[in-house]
Amino acid sequence: MLGRLLLISMILGAVSIGCRREKMVVSGVEVHTRIWLDTVANIESRASFDLQCPADQLTYHLLARERHYPSQVGVEGCGERAVYLRERLQDGTFTGWYLDSASVTRGD
Repeated sequence: MLGRLLLISMILGAVSIGCRREKMVVSGVEVHTRIWLDTVANIESRASFDLQCPADQLTYHLLARERHYPSQVGVEGCGERAVYLRERLQDGTFTGWYLDSASVTRGD
């Protein structure tokens, strides 16, 4: 019986550790690591194309968020800067990211 309780305790401990959300600091703000990495992955290829800059030369800045989710992300690379906004329908459904074209600045 004691062995079975110990096994259950170990399983529950492993599950609770797996459920914890790892956090990181982005632009001075603590965010959930998985959410931030998903955000960057969703923006990366588009930002690389828009800024005409290889993805490995881009840096990302959290500019605003709604609850746990980034809503504005600044991207810099190759002397260019842009802001991407998270698009959401009225029902709250997330549809993707779009370039705020007024935010694009060219380094001359």
